[in-house]
Amino acid sequence: MPWAPYSGWATLAFLALVVVLMGFSDGAEKIAFSSIPVLAVVPAVGWRFVVKRRDRTPAG
Repeated sequence: MPWAPYSGWATLAFLALVVVLMGFSDGAEKIAFSSIPVLAVVPAVGWRFVVKRRDRTPAG
């Protein structure tokens, strides 16, 4: 990746800026910002179920 590792950090900083600015706007952006915790929790809980199910199934 060009200018690594600085370009990666710049990309993460830009993403964080976009997420923060979403919290200050009105309309659909505000709804998207408010749903971020749900969008983080649902996959985490789903992954727990997948791992538990995979551990219970016999190998083969």
